[in-house]
Amino acid sequence: LVSLAWISHAAAASAHPLGLLGDMLHLYAAGGWIGGLVPLTIFLVRVGASFSLGETVARVLHRFSMLSLCCVSVLVVSGISNSWLLVGSVYALFTTAYGRLLLIKLMLFGILVGFGARNRLLVKAKLLQAPARPDLLFQLRRNVLCEVSLGAAVVAIVACLGVTPPARHHDLSQVRRYSITTR
Repeated sequence: LVSLAWISHAAAASAHPLGLLGDMLHLYAAGGWIGGLVPLTIFLVRVGASFSLGETVARVLHRFSMLSLCCVSVLVVSGISNSWLLVGSVYALFTTAYGRLLLIKLMLFGILVGFGARNRLLVKAKLLQAPARPDLLFQLRRNVLCEVSLGAAVVAIVACLGVTPPARHHDLSQVRRYSITTR
């Protein structure tokens, strides 16, 4: 995933070498979080058949919880940086195709974080108190499956963003068009 940064919009913008690093971090963190949801889902489906694995479930949830918290933190910081480099203004965020796609991605990311926070703060806490409750495992599996689905939607939007000219390019073309018509 990190190698995709070399063909990204940030790599094309030679004026912003830190954009490439931000893209690499963003891709790495997204891969760790969203990519980690699939094995977590498989684990939760298989563990449902055996209640003797309560201690193992607690360890797995704790590890994934820490991984996802770190990944989301990196995603927020690198996402803000990348957005500033590629969008450039609040106006462009709302008036360009790239900006609108980014807003949809951010909305889905917010919902994803909401599911993750619910799992971390409510479901995981209850499972640590009583790890053998099947209703909690069912609830956790359902939430993680929702996260996987939302994560796939975010990846699809990212694919669209990859072929859409960044909003900053649109702003620059508007400035050039204005400067040519005013001469």
